[in-house]
Amino acid sequence: MRIGVTGAAGMVGANLVRRLLEDGHEIRALVYGDTRALDGLDIEQVECDVRDYEALRDTLKGCNQVYHLAAVITSADRIDALAEDINVNGPRNVTKACMELGVERLLHCSSIHALRPNDDRSIVDENRPLSLHDEAFPYDRSKAQGHTVVLEAVARGLNAVIVHPTAVIGPYDYGLASTSGGLVDFVRGKVPAMPNGGFDFVDARDVVDGMVAAMEKGRTGENYLLGGRYYEMTELCHILAKVVGCKPPKFTIPIWFMRALAAVLRLKPQRNGEIAVVTRFTVDSIINYREVSHEKAVQELGYQARPIEETLRDTFDWFAQAGMVKLPVAAKPQN
Repeated sequence: MRIGVTGAAGMVGANLVRRLLEDGHEIRALVYGDTRALDGLDIEQVECDVRDYEALRDTLKGCNQVYHLAAVITSADRIDALAEDINVNGPRNVTKACMELGVERLLHCSSIHALRPNDDRSIVDENRPLSLHDEAFPYDRSKAQGHTVVLEAVARGLNAVIVHPTAVIGPYDYGLASTSGGLVDFVRGKVPAMPNGGFDFVDARDVVDGMVAAMEKGRTGENYLLGGRYYEMTELCHILAKVVGCKPPKFTIPIWFMRALAAVLRLKPQRNGEIAVVTRFTVDSIINYREVSHEKAVQELGYQARPIEETLRDTFDWFAQAGMVKLPVAAKPQN
């Protein structure tokens, strides 16, 4: 089967492509920018901007299935035009092309951020309202709007399913996604402390398994959360320190300090396209997604998440092999 994958050179995309190759499929990888994560793979690579409908349609011709992963992640707390453009118009173009070309099935990779945060401490599951409210951050709103675009296409007859990964950690992360970037800086000794908050962390390979299962047996028009387990940032870094042999965090930064820092940095002039290291989005994200359930994926897709120790060990083994970190000791299983 020929399968098209947008965003194929990203961390999740690179893991997905490898899984699909193992399953014996022919891959047409739609890429844009850095493609190191796909080096050495026997696939067809086509540079394609998902905002260019004609190019996208031509590239997807002949594909039986499509996985749409291309997106922009932003921690901006104000307008982010690029994120809105790619995260909304990308799904619009992909769904339109799939319908015109008669693609058998589309899997759209959304995000937990498309679902409204649980500042009321209720459980975040697939029934939670989308982040379409006026106070939603740009990334949250753009992913929610992209989700809506896919559902509108389903209503017009498209066979599509949606997944929502939580915070993904895994190998082939040359771009250092927000989660991995912070953990790499911690191992490098650049971040001696972590904020008093946390998130639901999941292995990229488990997300990929969930995607493949959703493509095979997920119900049309349904959405599935693909998560792992909630960890406080300091707890996660203590586990990482044991796995790789580095020093644990020295102390925890209180949330009130993080909020104050975000407010100060918000007043600082930023260069065009630059985003502050700490924003209201990053602070709210680590306090508003504590209770997350992926039970629906477990029941309907057979989804499972591996232990975080295995994820951290394999990921940092890869970072070391890629020359992105020098581990204090070789990463190895802990008793």
